[in-house]
Amino acid sequence: MLNRHEVRFHTDAKLKILHNKHSVRTVPANSTFRIWLGNPGKAVEEMPGWIVQVGAYRRHSSVEACQKMLAKFTDEKASVEYIRKRNLYLVRFGPYSSLSEAGATKDLLKLNGFNDVYITSFDGKPQKKRILYLITAEYDKYPLREGFITLKSSHPITIEGTRYRGSLQIRVNGDRFNVINIVDIEQYLRGVVPAEMGGTLYPHIEALKAQAVAARTYVYYNLNQFKSLGFDICASQSCQVYKGMNVEQDRTDRAVEATRGEILTYQGKPINALFTAFCGGETENVENVFEGGPVPYLKSVKCGGSDGDWVSWNLTAGVTLPLLETPYVENPSLAIVRMYEDGFLKKETLPHLNEIASVPFVNGYFSALLKKMGIALPGKGLKSNSLKEVAEYLSKALFSINDSMELINAGLVLQPCPDIPARIVDVVAIGEKIREVLNQEDKPKLRFKVVDKDFLDMKPTPDFLFYSAGKQLIPASIARIRFGDRIRYIERPDGGGIAAVEILTRESQGPLNDSFVSSYRWFRFLTADKLSRQVNRYVKVGKLTNISVAKTTATGRVAALKVTGTTGSGIIRGLKIRWILGGKENKFRLFKRVNAGGKLLGVYLTGSAWGHGVGMCQVGAFGMATKGHTYTDILKHYYTGVKIEQIKE
Repeated sequence: MLNRHEVRFHTDAKLKILHNKHSVRTVPANSTFRIWLGNPGKAVEEMPGWIVQVGAYRRHSSVEACQKMLAKFTDEKASVEYIRKRNLYLVRFGPYSSLSEAGATKDLLKLNGFNDVYITSFDGKPQKKRILYLITAEYDKYPLREGFITLKSSHPITIEGTRYRGSLQIRVNGDRFNVINIVDIEQYLRGVVPAEMGGTLYPHIEALKAQAVAARTYVYYNLNQFKSLGFDICASQSCQVYKGMNVEQDRTDRAVEATRGEILTYQGKPINALFTAFCGGETENVENVFEGGPVPYLKSVKCGGSDGDWVSWNLTAGVTLPLLETPYVENPSLAIVRMYEDGFLKKETLPHLNEIASVPFVNGYFSALLKKMGIALPGKGLKSNSLKEVAEYLSKALFSINDSMELINAGLVLQPCPDIPARIVDVVAIGEKIREVLNQEDKPKLRFKVVDKDFLDMKPTPDFLFYSAGKQLIPASIARIRFGDRIRYIERPDGGGIAAVEILTRESQGPLNDSFVSSYRWFRFLTADKLSRQVNRYVKVGKLTNISVAKTTATGRVAALKVTGTTGSGIIRGLKIRWILGGKENKFRLFKRVNAGGKLLGVYLTGSAWGHGVGMCQVGAFGMATKGHTYTDILKHYYTGVKIEQIKE
């Protein structure tokens, strides 16, 4: 946790607070407490941000050589600060407003041969040292120490709802402090792999093992990148996501243990094992995203490998419903599913649900329903199929009052029932809603699932099949589901199979290896004013008047944008394109919106990937695993020419 003034902790076991290995205070078991930094100064959001230190040099000639090297792969100008007391020239980039931007610059530098790069926060003017305090649940306040303290316990420690293994260190950084988890790398990975590539969404052990090796390698490559702040690596997407014990899963734990100590190397050194969420069919050469020169092991490759096919199964619906609409229930399709599965509807009735209901059908349906609910029938039954008479009949059965408004007042019918012939779907919906309310049943609901091998091995044959269209269900007769697809489903009441399946990922019916992800397509619109503000963070062009794609790569990604304004023009490259446009990836198409006079009003983006596009595609790795590839196959496919070696602990 970065830049905090106060943090809440809980410990199940006795906890010791140490300073330089000396005990400062002991917190009893089952305690909740806070650590607070006394007399906080400026608010965190006022801090200028993050600095990337390129190097420290004794001679000015070394600084000039460094600047020449930097000019080969970045247009950004580094600052040089001379520290007289240490006789050092510090070459730095920043400050950056976000850790993500600082991290991208760090990656760019390391990929281009600068090894001793680290990130530090920029605090502006030096602040007086501040003291940390322990505040108990009873609001007792105890001073601790300046600088840093360590929290140790025999049990995991909870920080604001998240449990962490290992010990915790709190380091003061100006007017705020950082909370650092000191943990064994294999335990650390148990909180990384499921956060980056969860075993629920990607239920294949070989893909998860590939992620474990990539994540472990990423740590060894980036050790000490935050050494000035007292830790190795951050816990967010700016590095790789770490969420402690709360996200640990059996499947991902097995992946970490099965690859224990394994890392990827190139020419004997750990690689920068970058990975991306999904790449739209093909990964990208690193130099097109992070700029600089090419890196041998980070080349563009086709996603998912070339051999085999996804494990799949063709679903065929037992019945294909018509498209349904009725004001008497929120989701008529699911009401039909429930009533059919409970035996109140016959199969031959289902194709005719939008037709006018016959009097015998209405009487038979409500007779069976009311008897099942233990409600006596009011008289001999209905003599017409009028919706108004249906409501009056039900009101008499339930309240002994021949008034249709009683059903409205009781919340049993959502809309008034006019004196018009009832359709079959209206009759079924009214009955389903009454049963749901009176029996205090949950609304019929589909349960989310990521398709895994066990589900496919069932060879499911659902009674009903739907495609998702927001809140509406579109009936279907046949569809393919694949390992990894997102679906929702309802089981039959007797547990004898699947009653209904809703396909959430329509793209899975297409050819792309990584297209099953529900956010495969993304869209964005930016006004000209917002775009102008974003552009001027990186290139000073005044008020933006035009923007266009200047260069695309062989994979279809935008490598350069040309921007023109009232005071100048310029080219924006690599990751800065994402930061300016706010897109999920550089694989997008850009459409300008202009008025009748040609004035720029804004831009539309339509994209088909997510992440930076470099290194291992997580969805593609999952796809390869489902085709029978091992984790070593996956890693060697995405990282060209690497070896898998055992690290010496």
